[in-house]
Amino acid sequence: MRARQARETGINVRETAQVGVDFFKGVPLFGYLAIAMLLAGLSLTIVEYHFLSTAERAVDNSLQFQAFYGTYKMALIMTILLSQWLVAGRLLKRVPIKDTFLVLPVALVVAVGCVLAAPGLMGAAAGRFLARWMQRAWDELARKALQGLVPDERRGRISTIMDSYFYAVATMAGCLIMGGLLLAASLGWLPDGTVITVYLLIAVLAAIGAVWASLRLRSVYDKSLLDWRLARSRRKSMLDGIEF
Repeated sequence: MRARQARETGINVRETAQVGVDFFKGVPLFGYLAIAMLLAGLSLTIVEYHFLSTAERAVDNSLQFQAFYGTYKMALIMTILLSQWLVAGRLLKRVPIKDTFLVLPVALVVAVGCVLAAPGLMGAAAGRFLARWMQRAWDELARKALQGLVPDERRGRISTIMDSYFYAVATMAGCLIMGGLLLAASLGWLPDGTVITVYLLIAVLAAIGAVWASLRLRSVYDKSLLDWRLARSRRKSMLDGIEF
């Protein structure tokens, strides 16, 4: 019998969102994963902004900034590729899926800690490097492994929401928060020196919230696997029901 093919053509954004809302609300495992991804994305956006803002202030001219950022980006990409090739794939085979989603939130807590412990370009660069490294080299692979639990009929929509929508929403929320803080500082409602402290506090609180959601994900993982939304339809043979 030929394998059953998923029908994902002609699905618009509204239908994808409706299926996703039902799925993430109904399956506790994916519900807590959604919370963890949104909070981690918010923290990551703030860490990213802080690095770029600090680098712009620390580097004298545009040519030096381009040289610094190009070298930094190349080192990050090489580290991600080597980690995926040599380490991440092997570790994912040994670590249970329910434990893999703690890595990025914990890394974000450590990243913000690096920024607070070492104010300046080195701390900002180290924090952003660690956060992006764990997000690209580990968390993306863990999400792909988890998406294998989703039945064929829903996998395309769920993967689209997980890989695109969540981080996009988190990035927009982070931009709005940063814009609001900078606007408040420009209007004199906040002292200039407190803006960095406030948004780093928001980043570490979001990362801690992502750790909590990941721990809740672990606790409901086994129970969620019994949910009917994760059940796969049985393929029937033409010989079923025929008695010999």
